[in-house]
Amino acid sequence: MPVVMPTKYQWPLLALLATGALLGATDVLTYRKMNALMHSTGAHVRPKAAAVSNSLRDASSLSQPSPTNASFSADVLRDDDDDPVELTPPIVVEPPFSAPEAPTGFIPRPLRVLTLADNPRAEICLTASSVYQSGMVLQVLAWDHSTEFFDHSSCGGPCSKANTDGDFRVGQQKKVHWLTHYFEHNADLHDDDLILFTDAWDVVIQRDLRELTAVFLAQTNHQRGVIFNGEPGCGDSFTLPGMYGDQLRHGAFTVQLDSTYPERTIQGDNMCNMIAAKTSMNSLSKGPNWSLGSGGILGDVQSVRAFLRRVNQVHAEQQQKFDRRESPFFFYGDQIAFQLAYVRYPEINVKVDTSGEIFFVTSFFVTPGDLDHFTLHGGCDASYFEAHAPSKLAWHGGIPFILHFPGGYKHLNATCAPKMELAVRAAAPGKYMFDVDRQKNVLVSSVCPTYS
Repeated sequence: MPVVMPTKYQWPLLALLATGALLGATDVLTYRKMNALMHSTGAHVRPKAAAVSNSLRDASSLSQPSPTNASFSADVLRDDDDDPVELTPPIVVEPPFSAPEAPTGFIPRPLRVLTLADNPRAEICLTASSVYQSGMVLQVLAWDHSTEFFDHSSCGGPCSKANTDGDFRVGQQKKVHWLTHYFEHNADLHDDDLILFTDAWDVVIQRDLRELTAVFLAQTNHQRGVIFNGEPGCGDSFTLPGMYGDQLRHGAFTVQLDSTYPERTIQGDNMCNMIAAKTSMNSLSKGPNWSLGSGGILGDVQSVRAFLRRVNQVHAEQQQKFDRRESPFFFYGDQIAFQLAYVRYPEINVKVDTSGEIFFVTSFFVTPGDLDHFTLHGGCDASYFEAHAPSKLAWHGGIPFILHFPGGYKHLNATCAPKMELAVRAAAPGKYMFDVDRQKNVLVSSVCPTYS
């Protein structure tokens, strides 16, 4: 006997079947419309394997620096007799290729390394040789008491006097002028180039600089930006003793820590707190070095140029106040202007390397065991860079790229540099750096005969 469904269940079942039929028809119509749209736009066509391969090849080539990008031209170096001298190009060791994940942000072009050295001291030979070992050529601004930029122009008084007395303050003032001209007028630069600026004489480079790009992107959240070396105190600015420091602390300055905050004016004795607040708000790296220092800078050309324009704006405003006798002129160096721009212009993605992952800056904060084979009292020990092994930093377990010995710690550089010199001095006898102002290559051995 056939099963008869009760009448009370028949109408709900018929309604359910009708609804399913309508939904199925809708899916068919939707599929047909989407299929027609894909055919009309060509979206159904898959990229050819060759195109994918070429895309990966192009992307990988951007990450490999070329020594030729260090100079404006590949002029042949000549000695005193005007005979050509053969230059040995840096040896670039290609890292093993692995297909990267699809980029989600800014992709920098190859790294360039820049410094300023108006006094031709022998300490630059180690810096130039280490850069050369990374497959690049160190570009040097204001080399050997230069008073003109590469296009034969000048900034006037601050540029015209050769720093024959070795006054480091004169060199600091030159930094802003030479960097500004380099980033504003160098047609060889691309907005996407990545630039590392480092001090010339009191640094030890202990890690392959070609690995910097990945660290830069991690600290800027894969965006354009500028990263400054960090220090655990205000440094050479608002905590200086004496009348100069007093003038800074009694001055009035504009701050805006975030684009959502209003501008306000604070007194200079609160500036260190403002710098600390800014860094705590926007730094992606974790570490104790919260204050912006100007001995190490890493950034893309577009961002560095924009920041330097703001630095010059701060400097010009203060100069105008001085000319009107409204305030004393504060800026006897470069770091103060950089710090004031840092806390005033939030539209530029400026970070501080708080972790020391890029720039390890020696300071009172360093305790025994923080950096392998190093103490504040003795500097680097006999095992530093043994078997070419760089020192790790206990704060994060990583290897800093650059050890920096500023101010009262400069003497410690002499305990670390000789170990690194043994590793790079004899390599590539034809290694050279590039004099940006005079547009010529300079053999490292012409400055340091032992580097040959």
